[in-house]
Amino acid sequence: MDDERLEARLRLDPTGDRRHVVGQFRDRLASAAAAPVRTARPRVARQPVGALLVAGIVIAVLVAVRPTGPGGQPTSSPSPSPSLSLTSAALQAIVETWARANGTPVVTVAVLGPTGEMWSAAVAPSGGAVPKVDARARIGETSRMFLISAVLALDACGRLAPGAPGCPPRPSEGALSIDDHVSRWLPDWPTPDDTTVRSLLEGSSGLAPVGPTIADLRSRIALNPEADWSRATLLATAVQAPRRFAPGARSEPVDTEYMLLEDILTRSSGRQAGLWIDETTALHLGLNATFIVEVAPGALLAGQPHSGGPIADLDPLTLAIIGNEGGMASTSIDLARFAAAAWGSTIILDQRSVETINDAAHGHRSPLGARGSCPCRGDTRSIISTTGHAVGWSTLAAYDLENRISLAAVLGTDVSDAALDSLWMAIVERVSGEAVPGS
Repeated sequence: MDDERLEARLRLDPTGDRRHVVGQFRDRLASAAAAPVRTARPRVARQPVGALLVAGIVIAVLVAVRPTGPGGQPTSSPSPSPSLSLTSAALQAIVETWARANGTPVVTVAVLGPTGEMWSAAVAPSGGAVPKVDARARIGETSRMFLISAVLALDACGRLAPGAPGCPPRPSEGALSIDDHVSRWLPDWPTPDDTTVRSLLEGSSGLAPVGPTIADLRSRIALNPEADWSRATLLATAVQAPRRFAPGARSEPVDTEYMLLEDILTRSSGRQAGLWIDETTALHLGLNATFIVEVAPGALLAGQPHSGGPIADLDPLTLAIIGNEGGMASTSIDLARFAAAAWGSTIILDQRSVETINDAAHGHRSPLGARGSCPCRGDTRSIISTTGHAVGWSTLAAYDLENRISLAAVLGTDVSDAALDSLWMAIVERVSGEAVPGS
């Protein structure tokens, strides 16, 4: 298939494509002999799988670098885009205003409209080099939505007949279900203990944290590099520590839960967890700039920690510990596309999972890596979002249920969730044309 025809196919709204079946995560275009659009990248050895559906939109962003503005104004790079309820110029102005109010961090923002239109913006401090709108960074806890989707994909395979196309061979223990006890998949798990895979997904296990944050973990390693920092030892310590609360009492996700989910994925899929995450999310949606930890991501946006000079990447030991629950790399464009697929359709999640996430918007809980946020319509919080923090970077991915837009931001510094929320609130206010109440 030539590039022009492939692009025309991919520009179709994926949520309206009848080839998609609710809960089927690996739709294929084998009959059309269409291979995923994917740039070459170094990767570890992987098991062959069937042709994977590339659902999404081919995005070509042309960046025009604008000179440094006077009086400390941020330098910036708007991109051309269709003019509907939002324009690239309007988005650029919003991001510049937000950047000035938050110390003019390096930031890229992408907004994906309901029928595939894309707007983007990039800003840097006065005199700084403006990043490309497709600049890649470590995405911290935002990685978890990819991990969660991969777990749910394997759960979906368990509800299909053995040998279903796109599903891995079933291990001797049988198919994974998110209602399994963790002890079924982790032989060293303390017994008796009835913690379930679902409770890990929903952050309701009460387990103690490992990090508790990537920044904390990195600082601890630097203070005592000779200690035993093996992933297995850190996980065992967290699992054996007293629970923060009784299982099921509330939802407060921690890194321990997602690290355990990675280990469960490895055992239940019969391959490295990262490969299954890659196949069912990044490769499945043709996210060319999203990389699992096991794959070298190439150059990253320079990160600026709160103390010390810029960093090019996290150190290998920290990356090895956090794995794909916090160490994936991506761009604002890929994250916006993923948020649209994950929370705006059933391409990634099955209907049961979509309903669970919608409960987050209504009940203000945070299962499955998502949280419900304002603007509010009665008891309904109309934004589903997740944030990530990785020492010198921070990220936001969100979906607006009211306006059916997804938006994402990648920053070259770590800012608070409140600051990230204020960015999408300003964007949603511009799109909706009405004032947005605070969260």
